Formats: sequence, C-alpha cells, structure tokens
Amino acid sequence: MILQLRNRLKATEEDQEVALRDKNSSLEDLHRRLKQNVDCIQQLNHQLNNLNKENIRQRSLVEQELSARKSLQLQLEAKEQTIMGLRAQIEARSFTSPARDSSHVPNFDRSLRSSSRNGLTLQLQQSSSYWSDKVKDLSAQLDESNASIKA
Repeated sequence: MILQLRNRLKATEEDQEVALRDKNSSLEDLHRRLKQNVDCIQQLNHQLNNLNKENIRQRSLVEQELSARKSLQLQLEAKEQTIMGLRAQIEARSFTSPARDSSHVPNFDRSLRSSSRNGLTLQLQQSSSYWSDKVKDLSAQLDESNASIKA
C-alpha cells in the first residue's frame, strides 16, 4: 500500500512537472510574442512619426507652391492689363492720322524733315516697328500661356 501511494505520488509529481514545463514553455512563448509585438509597435510608431514629418513637409511645399502660383497669377493679370493698355494705345495710334493731332504736329513734321538727313526718321520707323512686333510677339506668348493655364 505504501508502495502504491509512493508510485501515485511519483506519478502526480511527474504530471505536475510536465504541466509546469508546459506552462513555462507557454509563458516563454507568450513573453517572446509580447516582445515581438512591442518591437513592432515601436517600429510602427517610428514610421508613423516619419510619415507625419513628411506630411508636414509636403503640406509646407504645397502651401509654398500655392503662394508662388498666386503670385504668378497676379503678375500674369498685371501683365495682361499692361498688354491690353499697350494694344489700346497701338490701336489708337494706328487710327489717328497726323492731321488730327494738336498744333505741335507741324513743328514735329519740320523737325523730322530737318533730321531726316541724319537717318533719324528711319530709326524712328524701325523703333516703332520693332516695338509693335515685340508687343505682337508678347501678346501671342501671353495667349499661349493663358491657353495652357486654362487647359
């Protein structure tokens, strides 16, 4: 009987040792997985912080681009107004004849006659032609620019 009790005690102790080893193994596995999860969370937090910094940087760049675009748009509008004014002046000059001008026209006419010997008349004509061509070129560029902005 004592022998049976010793055998039963020994079997119970062995069962408890096996159960304890299983529990220790499970506990170690849980500890390892917990540590992996903590490491993953730290890595994800680091990535999230980096993404937040990048997001802030990108937003700043977008704001700068929007500001630059607004500034360029205002410049474009100012240039358009200038060009429209110049076009109006050119059209007004092309429709007016020298006979319609004020009383100083004859004096100007005389000064042109006297200076035509020096080639000044030719220079004035070339200068006027140059600026007229320049305004036309700039107008065409502006129209192309407006078309590309609208597209």
